[in-house]
Amino acid sequence: MSRAAVHDAYGAPRDVLRVVAQDPGDPADGEVVVRMEAAALHIADLRTIEGDATFRQPLPRTPGFEGIGRVERAVGVVDRGAAQRIPRSVMRAMASAWRS
Repeated sequence: MSRAAVHDAYGAPRDVLRVVAQDPGDPADGEVVVRMEAAALHIADLRTIEGDATFRQPLPRTPGFEGIGRVERAVGVVDRGAAQRIPRSVMRAMASAWRS
């Protein structure tokens, strides 16, 4: 079971962030499951959590614009090798790095 920081309201991070257990499920065709190793705290993450109009995202949401991890499972994508380390910047969705 993975863990993720999530928020379902906008506000101060200390008030709205919580850590929850999540099942990452199986990847769909063309997707991968990445085990995050490290995630950075970026000013854009704070603005998104606070609900700044420029950074507002649909809720609930797992923040995180930067990080690094290893591919654990892949479906229908070029096999880059199990456990290949990839930076968050090449991942399809530019969010949700705050997961284990």
